[in-house]
Amino acid sequence: FFNADDLPERLLLALPQPGETMIPFGRSRSVKLKKLRVDRKVAAAENHPVLKTAEGEVIWYPYVRRGAKFPASENGKKVCFYCLKKDFGEKR
Repeated sequence: FFNADDLPERLLLALPQPGETMIPFGRSRSVKLKKLRVDRKVAAAENHPVLKTAEGEVIWYPYVRRGAKFPASENGKKVCFYCLKKDFGEKR
């Protein structure tokens, strides 16, 4: 969940890059995405795209963590919710 009023008009969805970092919700310092993924016990093979600002700041790493930027609050009038659905393919 994000505060929709604060979100930039343009967001990017891209695969995480080696060494890339983000500031997780509830923290004040950036952490490497790899460390966040390992801490959550998400396999490296599950390389999900991350949501970034146009400037390249990661604000959401699906199935791992959400960033501290643009938090939804009780005072926010609009909330934006993003989800990434795992597609396991159609069984035939």
